[in-house]
Amino acid sequence: AVAMRVQELVVERLVSNIDLSVSLLELFRSGLAGYVDLVDERPNLVRFLLSVQYANATSLIESGRPLSDAIAQLVGSVFSSRGGNADHIEYVIDAMLASTGIAVLRWFDEPVISKETLVDELVVYVWGGLAASAKARGVELNPDEPVLVPAE
Repeated sequence: AVAMRVQELVVERLVSNIDLSVSLLELFRSGLAGYVDLVDERPNLVRFLLSVQYANATSLIESGRPLSDAIAQLVGSVFSSRGGNADHIEYVIDAMLASTGIAVLRWFDEPVISKETLVDELVVYVWGGLAASAKARGVELNPDEPVLVPAE
């Protein structure tokens, strides 16, 4: 029950930060900032959840699936709307979420950099991974393009 509530909090935070009128890069920056803010605002809840979740990898995967699926749907739509192949994008998203989560955990346990610096570092990583995946799928992503491409 606690894991599902945390998942709901993360999804609520990320969804509330979605603004389809901004650039692609700003969309990912606001999502990452929202996640890092949530972790920073609720440290005891995060610590409890991690102690339970990391004891059971299956539980960790299952509890993260709604968030992963939502992001995969968004990224898949961005790729598809630009003529790219979005098939099985969920694996790319899972890899990014897992590695981003580990980086946030490191910061959570050893906050030697500011939240803003952490978000800046994660944006570079996430954008690089998405841009590389997009290119491999036939799409050139421009970080300054709007999320929604106007119909021609």
